[in-house]
Amino acid sequence: MAEHWTSAVRFLQFPPGTCLRPHPKDNTVFLVLWKRRGYRSSKVALRADAKVERVLESMPSVKFNVERLIRRVMSLTEPLDSEAPDDLKGRVWLYCNSAMRPLGRVLALQQNALDRASSRLVDMHGLKNSDGEPLRVNISRL
Repeated sequence: MAEHWTSAVRFLQFPPGTCLRPHPKDNTVFLVLWKRRGYRSSKVALRADAKVERVLESMPSVKFNVERLIRRVMSLTEPLDSEAPDDLKGRVWLYCNSAMRPLGRVLALQQNALDRASSRLVDMHGLKNSDGEPLRVNISRL
């Protein structure tokens, strides 16, 4: 489960504004991912913010736009970039630590934090799959 989260969030880096780049096709942008272990980048084409939002087939009441989500996360975490340690500068998925010492330290989102958060979410809201088992949350389902 956690591998899906990690592959999607660990490698998003930016000098502000550069992880989303123009695509030659209208209403499309490239999401540029930096794969640190492989020391290379890769690009994924995303639908840009459009007047009509796509609807998830499995949940017709949920509308989504990945580009808008990435831009929102970038705007929320940009202030943390200046406080981040040098090895974390430029990451999109930053947060302020509130559980470990020193409090308020800027960290990058990691697999174990995602695992804990998704488990707490499922437990707190009693989320179940169609078989009545606790729901497994992973990025591929989102």
